[in-house]
Amino acid sequence: WYVRDINTGDLSYGGILKDGIDGVDGLNAPSACIISPDGKHVYVTALNDYSVGWFERNATTGGLTFLGLLKDGLNGADGLWWPNGITLTNDGKFAYVTASKDQSVGWYERNATTGTLSFSGLLKNGDNGMNDFLAPASISLTPNGNQVYVTGAGQDDEGFMAWFDRDTVTGGLTLAKILKDGEEGVDDLYTSRDIVFSSDN
Repeated sequence: WYVRDINTGDLSYGGILKDGIDGVDGLNAPSACIISPDGKHVYVTALNDYSVGWFERNATTGGLTFLGLLKDGLNGADGLWWPNGITLTNDGKFAYVTASKDQSVGWYERNATTGTLSFSGLLKNGDNGMNDFLAPASISLTPNGNQVYVTGAGQDDEGFMAWFDRDTVTGGLTLAKILKDGEEGVDDLYTSRDIVFSSDN
């Protein structure tokens, strides 16, 4: 982490945590990072750890303290085989994670006090019309929190964009539609990697 000068934009080194040092885990090939809306916690996905970990954040110094993690296949967690995208709801109650080798999008309930994530459910390639949901990458929530959008490489590097309706109470997702590169007039989704919404969305 780095301290940022809000006037100049300059960064100065603040500190670092490393995988396997002083009890820290879940940082082997970190792939995505996000701060909770309340600023209390930081969440990191790690490809080679098959995990999502959480860290307490010091609001004054920016310093991080490792708290815990979920690993694929342990304690009921699923959908974390090569996790490479994570997002949180605006109310901080749920996290959503994409995993390219699991070909999945999963949702996790968040404890706002401890930062702990609890596995709630997931959808995988082949479920309920999710065909060619291969190598999902980035994931974003709409500003109103009603839908989740996912992009990915798809089959033979023919990218896709999928969106899901979200149950705001349970966090559960239901597939709405998938657009695939080269189908229905869709183009330029080849190995698509990121999503951004306009301010009026």
